[in-house]
Amino acid sequence: MDIQAVLFDLHHKITKNKMSPIQVFRDVCESVGLSLGEFSDEKVARAFSVSDKWLAQYCVKENVGPLWGQNPEDWIDADRMIFSSLGIDNIDTELILEIEKRFKYETRETDYETLTEDGRKTICALYNNGFKLGICTRRHDDPRPFLKRSKILHMLHSVTWSGVKGYAKPNPYTLLKAAGEIEINPKLCAFVGFKQMLKTWTYLDKKR
Repeated sequence: MDIQAVLFDLHHKITKNKMSPIQVFRDVCESVGLSLGEFSDEKVARAFSVSDKWLAQYCVKENVGPLWGQNPEDWIDADRMIFSSLGIDNIDTELILEIEKRFKYETRETDYETLTEDGRKTICALYNNGFKLGICTRRHDDPRPFLKRSKILHMLHSVTWSGVKGYAKPNPYTLLKAAGEIEINPKLCAFVGFKQMLKTWTYLDKKR
């Protein structure tokens, strides 16, 4: 069977970040007068991990939709858990909301994430050779503004995303949705991504 479409992951595949999310979080907190200088990156990372685990369970329990998490208000409880894990309690809700708004701005609206040169060349080459192209990424925020700034959105036939457990990778939800949108059988789509995702995407028929 000939491949007719190529679906790409974004992070660590065709994009790169200029700094870690933890550094962005530190800088944003500093900008509102809350210094995390006494905490090591490892300790902040552990606080993020505690929050992420709670959030994954929360999203399933509350049966949120696949695009949940785009609003800063969605993150108040999860962010509060980060601070609580660092021993910072009784932080004002409005301050948490401001931190989240600034964090989203820095990660969505700036040059925090950029397209790699190899990624750009690959997208352009496949597009010029007639392949249908799509993006399937694990994130809570709509990646289309970033893809438009990167000047490749017009080459893409589908952009799907989710950061919600059960919908997000390695669940194949975003890939199957993309295949439906571009009207190409999933068996005729190639996915450029990490191995755990490929295990859910590829069907191995042991009889063949």
